[in-house]
Amino acid sequence: MVGSPIEVMREVRDRVHRGYRLMGHPLAGSIRLLRNPYRTVVLGQPEVDVNTRDLLQVEETLWRLSEIDFDTAPESALPDYQSMDLELLEAFFREQT
Repeated sequence: MVGSPIEVMREVRDRVHRGYRLMGHPLAGSIRLLRNPYRTVVLGQPEVDVNTRDLLQVEETLWRLSEIDFDTAPESALPDYQSMDLELLEAFFREQT
C-alpha cells in the first residue's frame, strides 16, 4: 500500500483486524525519525485471532502520527528520508536471518 503515513497505518490497522501480525514495531526508533514521511511496515501471515498487542501498537502509532505535519519536510530531504526507511527495513530483514 502506498500513501501518507496515516493512510498506511490505517491500512495496517485494517489488516491487523483481519488477523495479520506485525513483524516489527511500526514506529521508528527516535523522535526525529518519527517525522519521516515514509513508513514501511512488515506484516506476517494472518492468523485466526486478532493480536491485541499488535492492534494497540497500531492505534498508538496512528495517534502519534496524527500529531505530525508531514507536509513540512523539505523536498530536498525526501531522498534522505527514503534512505532511512530502506535502511530500517534492511536492518529488520538482517535480524530475521
